[in-house]
Amino acid sequence: MTNGTKTLLGFLAGIAVGAGAYAFLKSKKGQALKEDLKEKANEVKDELSTLVEKGKAKLQEWEQENSNTSTSNS
Repeated sequence: MTNGTKTLLGFLAGIAVGAGAYAFLKSKKGQALKEDLKEKANEVKDELSTLVEKGKAKLQEWEQENSNTSTSNS
């Protein structure tokens, strides 16, 4: 098999996989999967936002503690 033939077969296989994925995602099961993934992504986003806010608050606490320590050591 030549390199051109292998490339063409790979390209055609990619098209077939893409078409299958598209057909699945358009089906009822695929729609349900997309909704589940979207819901889970929103949950993860919310959790990350909460963690970032907690991290910012903690950083501000440390900055205040360090600035108080620095001024009391002078």
